[in-house]
Amino acid sequence: TSGFNASAWDVAQITRGPGGQLRGLSCAAPPIRAFDVLKPVHVTDLGPGIKVYDLGQNASIMPRLTVTGPAGITVKVIPSELIRPNGDIEDIACRGNSYLTYTHDGGPARTWQPTFYYRGARYLRVECSKDAQLESIEGVVVHSSSTPVGEFACSNDLFNRIHTLIRWAQRSNMVSVMTDCPHREKLGWLEQYHLNGPSLRYEFDLAALFTKGMNDMADSQLENGLMPNIAPEYVIFPQGGETHLRESVEWGAALIEVPWQQYLWSGDIELMRRFY
Repeated sequence: TSGFNASAWDVAQITRGPGGQLRGLSCAAPPIRAFDVLKPVHVTDLGPGIKVYDLGQNASIMPRLTVTGPAGITVKVIPSELIRPNGDIEDIACRGNSYLTYTHDGGPARTWQPTFYYRGARYLRVECSKDAQLESIEGVVVHSSSTPVGEFACSNDLFNRIHTLIRWAQRSNMVSVMTDCPHREKLGWLEQYHLNGPSLRYEFDLAALFTKGMNDMADSQLENGLMPNIAPEYVIFPQGGETHLRESVEWGAALIEVPWQQYLWSGDIELMRRFY
């Protein structure tokens, strides 16, 4: 506000930028957007203030909730892909350490969802503090806006259901990188780009997303030529040993396979020219 006294505030410090090369829109991934809204198909009551909501479909979601009650009440939401026989969640991937807590301000009904956090989940365990009223909860399905280009249907219902299952898995792992699961670290594991490349390209136009992925790979490649298993390399895993989390050729081969597949599928030689 006018006249605010900021004399006690710290002065901003000048520091180095992140480095690297600034690239334009032609190297960017398509934006993440909301595509569907999953509403609960079943609710399990586990006791006072605790319920598990079944959204009916496993997907990459942002929980969205509407809450009423006095100021200070909280609603905690723990997403999960699995449930136990008693109806409670079985959050093997994150062991309950990945969750959301909403604190109400005491005003009228508020509808809220996270801005960046998403999880692969079908079930939502909701813990309401005393006097908290959960008016509604749903899952907003979010993923890359890469354009769908493929369809499949046949007379065999099993094949149709398998295709639907695959399509959900593909959608849930397409964000700004290709992930191998949407429920835990969400790193850009590179085998997705080429081992799943053909089946993914049957379903979606991935030229922009895969071009962005190739830039990530080029930025992450070591001076000695090693292509780490993930790009961007947010986590530097140990090199060598039995796990080979940083140096498996099945992952690093994406650096070579992606440009070749891009050419085979679209005739586009730009990635081969740029990264040869």
